[in-house]
Amino acid sequence: MRSVEPKEHNQNEAQAWALLGLLGLVFYDLKASRRRPSLPTDDIERALLLVTQFMDSASSVDLGRMSSLLLSWVRVHGDKVIVEKLAKLASVFEPSPWLSVVAYFGVHSGHVRWRLLAKPVKQKVFPFGAETEELVKIAGVEHWLPKGSALKIPKGSFRIREEDVLSPRELASRNLQYRARLIHGASWRADVLWAIEAGSKTVNEIMEKVGCSYEPAYRILKDYRTVEGLA
Repeated sequence: MRSVEPKEHNQNEAQAWALLGLLGLVFYDLKASRRRPSLPTDDIERALLLVTQFMDSASSVDLGRMSSLLLSWVRVHGDKVIVEKLAKLASVFEPSPWLSVVAYFGVHSGHVRWRLLAKPVKQKVFPFGAETEELVKIAGVEHWLPKGSALKIPKGSFRIREEDVLSPRELASRNLQYRARLIHGASWRADVLWAIEAGSKTVNEIMEKVGCSYEPAYRILKDYRTVEGLA
């Protein structure tokens, strides 16, 4: 697999690329990067949210590449995302056009839980910029967007390639949170166990790391301590 460090135009963009590396895209090896920025999170849903927020405000020439890679990741790993958690995190921000795009593509890829975030955008928006309006008129929009959607993305804008994404086995070897979900399913239980294995020792520490409420953190930590130390 190739490992190519992208051009880093600014710190926010550098972090967006690094977060995509955390998610397991083969073009960016976090360990090999000599200019690796500090990551604001090691959590899958927070990483997805931060990347889409960057894309909402980006005017970068890398936007097409970044979005294609993100959708490729969703096709392969979208069933390992806790969509309810992502929706909870996103609820405190303005609705994100790119998060809606990702959600619609997730549903198109067979990940039905993404329907929670596949909500209509109220006002017409061109995620790739207003200059693509003429191209939309000529080429039409991506077929997997709802008919009449206010999201105006020219057909053929994305290059979806599963080979640009680490396989589940490869990603599990690099990302312990993903590995827990591979074993326990995309659930709060998986994330609480990941937090415990990562060193969280109290309910409050688990809640802060995972973003869950008190009840699952308390209950699953109690279960873990019940069997801790058994052969």
